[in-house]
Amino acid sequence: QVKDAHRIARKHDLVGRELELVYQTAYAIAKKVRNQTGIGQGAVSIAAAAQSVARDLHGDLGDCTLLLAGAGDMGELIAASLAERGIGRILVTDRLAARARLVARRLDCHWSEIDDLDRLLAEADLVLTAGGSRRYMIDKDRAMAAVKRRRFRPVLMIDTAVPGDIDPQVDEIDEVFFYRIEDLEKIAAEGRGGREEKADQAWALIEAEIDNFVRDRAQRAAVPAIADLRKRFEAVRADALAESHGDAEKATRLLINRLLHTPTQALKDLATTTDGAGTVEWVKAQKLLSRLFELEDKPLGHDDVPGDPEQENKE
Repeated sequence: QVKDAHRIARKHDLVGRELELVYQTAYAIAKKVRNQTGIGQGAVSIAAAAQSVARDLHGDLGDCTLLLAGAGDMGELIAASLAERGIGRILVTDRLAARARLVARRLDCHWSEIDDLDRLLAEADLVLTAGGSRRYMIDKDRAMAAVKRRRFRPVLMIDTAVPGDIDPQVDEIDEVFFYRIEDLEKIAAEGRGGREEKADQAWALIEAEIDNFVRDRAQRAAVPAIADLRKRFEAVRADALAESHGDAEKATRLLINRLLHTPTQALKDLATTTDGAGTVEWVKAQKLLSRLFELEDKPLGHDDVPGDPEQENKE
């Protein structure tokens, strides 16, 4: 949703330089969190757990067929979730044809009469049952027959019904991977537990990256001043070289004197207007000079302020 909003806003020229920087930084932080914490790994819902075990077995779900046998709410919920995640085909059947048609309409898929169950099982890579009757819809013999018709390709069977629709003995068939709803709940619970721990790691990363962003943004405000300072220094350097006529010692002396002329005069003026050492303004100036030029951090008095180097040079 955020990326969609960003794309639409950019299309209409509604994203300025600062906002674009915020977007790109957010995307970069999100990618870093995913890569370094693995917070996106692990299912945290029953539907996600079903998707996880299906992918573990079949890989790309785009080539898979899902059979929803029974029109219970949990089965439909999981089927809808898998549809959103790109499963190839969905088939629906139920003991009540009208109910099968209704669910198929909501899922935008095909439906069949319950009498076609054996054929449907042979086509399905993933079977969801959600009938909830008191008789097994799929027993071991029916499951084995479907596996043979599938030429022993593996099939995932998930029983979401209470009471169950699938005979637990189907798990004895090598090609059948059988899960009950409680198995999915356990996987989801483990995923939530792991994600809480990873969330703490994610927040630590996010806070560090936000600090970096704020600091970098503040530092960018100094760029124009730094550019002006460099331009001024280069101009003074060019003049000193021109006047020295190739004399390196003279050039460096001119350069130092001219660069120090303005700050020297400013320090003198500050000393005159603030009564010198010990005042708040003087201490601030001293600290700034120490940071800019790596000076020894010792108090400056009136006598410590040097004369004007340009004037001394002339004298």
